[in-house]
Amino acid sequence: MERLWTAKVLVCVSALVLFAAGCENSENPASDPEDTDAAPELHGVWRTQWSEDEVQFFHVGAAGGNLPETMMRMELVTHRKTGELVTHDQLMVVIPGGTDEQPILSAAAMDRDSFARLQTEGWDPEAAGDYFLYTYRLDEEGLFVRGVDREAKRRLIETGEMDGRIMEPEGRFTWVRIRLTAPTEKLEEFLVSPDAEALFDEEEHLFEQVGGIEW
Repeated sequence: MERLWTAKVLVCVSALVLFAAGCENSENPASDPEDTDAAPELHGVWRTQWSEDEVQFFHVGAAGGNLPETMMRMELVTHRKTGELVTHDQLMVVIPGGTDEQPILSAAAMDRDSFARLQTEGWDPEAAGDYFLYTYRLDEEGLFVRGVDREAKRRLIETGEMDGRIMEPEGRFTWVRIRLTAPTEKLEEFLVSPDAEALFDEEEHLFEQVGGIEW
């Protein structure tokens, strides 16, 4: 995974084969959903295209139920050139955070049964497993998203700048797994600092808004 937006990492973005892709970034979210600001500007439908044969639409809105009001739910719907419409068994819960200058998203994939339990029982950060970390900017063209650079993450761990684990291939995991293990408070503090710029990939990926929500 040398670059964020290779075909393999596009799978990571959708998180639909989470355990096969192995590109989660952190064991903890970068923000506490009970102590962060909501990001209603992200609610709506966002379009992107990863290949000539498919177009992806991400539906984003409040998570609902007994989950924190700041938390969002993201669903992916794929339209194929053949006319086939593809929905998916997993969804993502998304926690906004960071600052106006450096907004951060923590996103975790889960199945629908697990999500329904959280809607009923309330938020449990451990129930979400590992998290993908993103920064983004929003302008008149759309939503520009950048993910974590794998080698930059490795360097931060090896130099001791961030707590983390580098796990060699083992069992069903046939790739090197690199995870940040810093607690949420420390992770958020780092991600909004100037030093965090080097952690994120230089390449941006554009999501065009095709359906904003106005009430």
